[in-house]
Amino acid sequence: MEKTFTELFESVADERKNLADKIHAYLTKEIPDLATQISWGMPTYKLGKQWISMNYNKLGVVLYSCRTDLVGRFKAQHPELKTGKGCIHLNLKKPIPYNDLFSLLKDILSTPHPETPEKEKK
Repeated sequence: MEKTFTELFESVADERKNLADKIHAYLTKEIPDLATQISWGMPTYKLGKQWISMNYNKLGVVLYSCRTDLVGRFKAQHPELKTGKGCIHLNLKKPIPYNDLFSLLKDILSTPHPETPEKEKK
């Protein structure tokens, strides 16, 4: 049986949960139309076509998005954080820039993804 958003979100009871709770509280307060669902086996926040998935690892919380442009900008501002093309690893043993993180998450969900221009026909 597949777990629900809440069951996956509540699957840890340590300090990682406190971080996840902060992120969840911010997103649901700032973006009231936000939908929650399970995608790729992870709790996912979705607004239109934009999404952010959350998962736990042994060091903290990992946030996933397809917005490599916005995550890249965040990475340039915070090179001390471990990031991938579209993900951010939040390590509980390192300072987390909450204001910038929350601004990024809001941008990811509320900014339409730039369309790839069609190749010119020859």
